[in-house]
Amino acid sequence: MPESYIDKKIAIQAPVAKVWNVLVKKQHIQQWIYEFSASHVATEDWQLNTRIAMTDNDGTVLLEGTITEFEPPRRLKVEFEASGYIEELSLTPEGNLTLLYVHAGPVSPAELEEHSKVWEKGLNKIKELAEAL
Repeated sequence: MPESYIDKKIAIQAPVAKVWNVLVKKQHIQQWIYEFSASHVATEDWQLNTRIAMTDNDGTVLLEGTITEFEPPRRLKVEFEASGYIEELSLTPEGNLTLLYVHAGPVSPAELEEHSKVWEKGLNKIKELAEAL
């Protein structure tokens, strides 16, 4: 069965630098990560080749990945080795807006709709946080 990818974008009324900070600064990450799951990000330093771990409330690692592209304030890519899943986020200024693009997957066709809805919630939370800064 072919795999599917999630491709989403959202327009945010905030400069690229503010949106970038929401994506990579600890004080903001936990707020938008909860839209995806109740897990925690156990990563202090968001840089190229940094390991990222998603943990549950007890500290058990649920998912691990590596930041394989890090180009502040424009591009971020995380690869989750065990599953082959990737998340690519890119920011593009457009007038007074920032366009945030997401490419994530692969996911099975049966899970595509559910994962798409979760990404919509996550993107809306990122937008809310960035516009409030």
